[in-house]
Amino acid sequence: MRIPTRFRLLSEEEYRLALEVFNQNLPSRRRIIVTNGSGISDKAFTIPISLILIGAITVMAIPFGLLTALVVFGSLCMASCLNPGYLMNVGKAYPNLGSEHPSLLIHEITHVWQGERAFFSITYVLNSCFHQIFKGHSAYSYAMRSQKYSVEQEAQLIEDWFTAGKPETGPLWQYVKSKVKASRED
Repeated sequence: MRIPTRFRLLSEEEYRLALEVFNQNLPSRRRIIVTNGSGISDKAFTIPISLILIGAITVMAIPFGLLTALVVFGSLCMASCLNPGYLMNVGKAYPNLGSEHPSLLIHEITHVWQGERAFFSITYVLNSCFHQIFKGHSAYSYAMRSQKYSVEQEAQLIEDWFTAGKPETGPLWQYVKSKVKASRED
């Protein structure tokens, strides 16, 4: 686990690469901040910036009881609806994410896309945590016969399609075409 010490906006090159997958289905690149932080076992992770605000409110409010819990819950709902942006914590991939780690970029930007599509942006984080805690590494495994995936399975599927060269045939493409490319129409 690494606490972030460096921050930057998603570069124009990285954003262009992400748009090749997600068309115009992403927020402005100014809402996506890349850091050199990482999670447990140096894993990359992406969170809505609202989670940081919620964490700060919670830590400051703990001594004040039930009323504070209600305020924190209300803040969680509001911040998750009015999400100002995302932190992509990519660890050692920070300086050259798009050029040397494009698959990681696509996986993590998928979480941004998921957050943008959800009414409460925090829901993809909770889904990810749940599946990683209870399924471990298999949280990323998917079967093409399903059309319902956890957020990590969906991110892995999109990453695999991208890594395969973005083919416009096959089951991965069918999923990307119907869910990602058409997501503005949902």
